[in-house]
Amino acid sequence: MKQYKQLYQNDCAIVIMLFILNQYLGIDISRNELINQVEFNIKGLSTYSMVTFFKKYLPNTNAYSTTNIDYLKHFPSILLLQKNEYEIGHFVIYIKKTKNKILIYDPFKGYEKINKKKLYKIWKGIFIDFGVSLKLIKKKTKKENIKVNRKPLFIYEFIELGLTITSLYYFTLTLKEPSINNILLLAVSIIFYFTIIKLKLLTFKKVLSEIDKKINHEIVYKLFNLPNKYLKSISSIDHKLLFL
Repeated sequence: MKQYKQLYQNDCAIVIMLFILNQYLGIDISRNELINQVEFNIKGLSTYSMVTFFKKYLPNTNAYSTTNIDYLKHFPSILLLQKNEYEIGHFVIYIKKTKNKILIYDPFKGYEKINKKKLYKIWKGIFIDFGVSLKLIKKKTKKENIKVNRKPLFIYEFIELGLTITSLYYFTLTLKEPSINNILLLAVSIIFYFTIIKLKLLTFKKVLSEIDKKINHEIVYKLFNLPNKYLKSISSIDHKLLFL
């Protein structure tokens, strides 16, 4: 699995977003492309900016505050950590939990298992929920995709070879023994031959189109600015909705 690493003190959110986009949504985008599409500055990226961005792909994305880590039901989620009052916030991905341990992805350290007690000491109680659990995407390589798509071409080539031999046979037979039957058989062979040629060309065109899409496909991101709305409580006594 590809891992993204934090390069600067203020780019943990960018790394987290790249990880989610690539590993869970299957969207390939470079670090610079992403930075140009969000409100990134010297202080990093705000929770609101992350929520606004992900709403384009996962409309139910929102940020919440809670006092109970067990409230998190969807994985992955994004947690905002802060070790002490002097340090700036740090984003990590909450991958999954077991009975005693929680697996997170820290853009600075990588994967890490920690217990709840330790997490509560450094967690600010703020998290981003996508409204649904996401699964890691297993990507096929371009080579694998092309190999699968070329199978019909091999079948057509095999049939074409057989029809070529058949047509030559009836052509030779017609020259030696001209008859209506031989001429009809030759004509049928030729018709089938050109039909297979046409089908092969259409299939080849389709294969080229699929290859072109996989190699040259570019994801177009069109972001819009949403007004920052007030805090709104939701129906729970220990957590509240931060953004709409």
